[in-house]
Amino acid sequence: MFKLGDKVKVIDDNQKGKVIKVQKNLVTILNEFGFEESFFAHELLPDLSLEIGKVIIQEPA
Repeated sequence: MFKLGDKVKVIDDNQKGKVIKVQKNLVTILNEFGFEESFFAHELLPDLSLEIGKVIIQEPA
């Protein structure tokens, strides 16, 4: 089950967001555009993607 603050993706849609409310099997997320949307828990997956900022490659001396 999801908890507040979890990052999630919607299974059949190109959306992701952060969990802001959980009521039994209904999960409300704040999507990346700032809108609240509710989904059943089975429609969501945890968003386990990593954000990579900067990779520094050093040349051998």
